[in-house]
Amino acid sequence: MVQLLALCVAWALSAPSSGRAGDVCAVWPGEPEPLPTVAESDPVRARWAELRVAELTERARGLEATAAIESYLLWRRILCLQPGSLEARLGAARTRPVRIYRAAVVPPHVGRELEEAPGDDPWVILAAPVSLSPLPKASEAAERAAQRKLILAEIAVGLDEAEALLREAQFEAALESAEAERSRLARMRRGSDLRAPTVRLEVLTATAQIALGDGGGASASLERALSLQPDLALDPRRTSPKVLRALDAVRTAAESQP
Repeated sequence: MVQLLALCVAWALSAPSSGRAGDVCAVWPGEPEPLPTVAESDPVRARWAELRVAELTERARGLEATAAIESYLLWRRILCLQPGSLEARLGAARTRPVRIYRAAVVPPHVGRELEEAPGDDPWVILAAPVSLSPLPKASEAAERAAQRKLILAEIAVGLDEAEALLREAQFEAALESAEAERSRLARMRRGSDLRAPTVRLEVLTATAQIALGDGGGASASLERALSLQPDLALDPRRTSPKVLRALDAVRTAAESQP
């Protein structure tokens, strides 16, 4: 905590505090600008982000039971500092605000004149049952788009879990997790929104295959990734040299073909 405060003071004296209104990742007062992430090449900024993530994670956990909305905002903030955090994604999913539809109560006399009430007593209408305005129906296209977005979000969480298993050297489990998400992607209708998760899936699959000694399978996975994204480039700071070499070899072989 002392280290975090010291880093905050150092940047606060030199960086203006600004940010776009409504931007989840806008800089908060006292924070360095631009907001650091744990993947920064600058070790000081990366360390600041790590300490900040640890601080916010503790607060978000403590608020989940008593202040879910505040906890949700903190989990979202953590994803700005560490976009690949599986814990933050799951925490945000647990605490995400839910919109509840409240139907409007329609009195029985609405749309009718009072004297149209049955019988001689106009007040008898007060005993008539009230009704509720119908739930607005979303278009089929909107429903399909919302369902597709939800499935893609679930697939992203599954890929996060597979990557977490890779970091823990649980390569077979990571491969099984990746194959489960491959099946879900295969069941979806084709679309441009499938390219990014599919490329991500192929890269982490190749990483697990290389670790397990399956060079042929890894090459096939990387070929599929390059077919979707020919300019694919992997971060050398976060990618195994063996995977980088395999990607270069597959790319060279593809370029040499007539």
